[in-house]
Amino acid sequence: MTKNKETKTKITTDHDEIRKWAEKRDGIPSKVKGVRGGGIILRIDFPGFSGEDTLEEITWDEWFETFEEQDLAFLYQDKIDNEPSHFNKLVSREGNIDEDNDAEDEEADDEDKEEKEEEDERKKEDDQTERREEAAETNLARPAHAEPSQILR
Repeated sequence: MTKNKETKTKITTDHDEIRKWAEKRDGIPSKVKGVRGGGIILRIDFPGFSGEDTLEEITWDEWFETFEEQDLAFLYQDKIDNEPSHFNKLVSREGNIDEDNDAEDEEADDEDKEEKEEEDERKKEDDQTERREEAAETNLARPAHAEPSQILR
């Protein structure tokens, strides 16, 4: 049974984490073209999606400079239905991220919990296999028409 554990969203301000997530999906740092008043609206453009005519590619340095100036956080999803997700959204850090509680710590806690659940499941399966093997050995040790008191041990 395959579990869909990676559908929850995560939030981070870590530049390396954001860049790796985007590059894993061939994402390109971009900004929206022609914003009134000269403001900058950041986006990550993915080949084959609708940003071709509305987005302008910029460098990661420019992207992260604006990201910090605007005090943004990156809300994203790793997978959905066991496939890489492209879902992402830039949100204000205020009210969305606890600077004292790093998103990486939360992710590590989630991974530890998942690993423990998987380990418990493996142990349960191993125990079941061991019981089946013991039962099979016991059945092989019995003579075909033996009384319970005649079972070899």
